[in-house]
Amino acid sequence: MGSRSFDAADHSVVYFNPVAPLTVNGASSGAFRRPQLAQFGNVGNDSAFGPGEVNVDLALNKLFTIRERYSLQLRAEAYNALNHPNYGNPNVCVDCSLSSNPGKITDVALPMRQLQFSARIQF
Repeated sequence: MGSRSFDAADHSVVYFNPVAPLTVNGASSGAFRRPQLAQFGNVGNDSAFGPGEVNVDLALNKLFTIRERYSLQLRAEAYNALNHPNYGNPNVCVDCSLSSNPGKITDVALPMRQLQFSARIQF
C-alpha cells in the first residue's frame, strides 16, 4: 500500500488496487477472501490506515520601537509552509463496485499553503 501520483482527470489518488466483487461466501480474489456463512474473518481492528501527514507551520515577527511609548510589530505566518499535499483517507471497501471509488483518495486532509500578514501598533 502507498499513495501514487495525483490523477488530474478525476482529481483522485489511487491508494490500493481493489479486487473483483466477492459476491458469494468463500469466494476469493487477490489477497482477500469472503468468509463462509456463520464465520468471522481474520482481519483485525484498525488494520487499514491512510497516508501520513506532513505539516510545517512558520511564523516570523519583528518588533520596532518608534518612541518610548510606541512600537510597531510586523508578523508573517505560513501554514503548511512546505505546501506538501496531505491526502485524506481512502475508501477502504476492497470489493465494492467501481462507481464508489474503492481504494481511491478523493479529498485532502489539510488545506494547501496559507499565508497571513499582520501589523500591530502598540501605544
